[in-house]
Amino acid sequence: MGIFSKKKPQIDTSLEKLLKKGGFMVVTINDLYVQFAYQKGGEHLNFEAVSHNFLPRIGQKQEQFKSLGFELDPKANYFKLIPVNQADIQKLIVQLEEVFTQVYRVSFANYDIELVLD
Repeated sequence: MGIFSKKKPQIDTSLEKLLKKGGFMVVTINDLYVQFAYQKGGEHLNFEAVSHNFLPRIGQKQEQFKSLGFELDPKANYFKLIPVNQADIQKLIVQLEEVFTQVYRVSFANYDIELVLD
């Protein structure tokens, strides 16, 4: 099931559905993306952001991501694992916006959402 939207309120309801049913959600602005993945019954929500490994034009952003609590998988993306029992949806939305505005330096006004539920 895919859901596409350009409305910020859709992020919170999509994250709620993801945490209830499992699956993944991708938020994109142009060729930049952040994704959340969760396996129903799992202990962690995976929060991942595209790195220079897949999008060389953005350059290395390790310090900026580190300040937001992310690590870099040397052959993949920036990521952090969030315990599900501590997953505050409003805080996740703030962090998502910080990735786009503070790290990637793009406006968070025009994005797309894809939600795929298990």
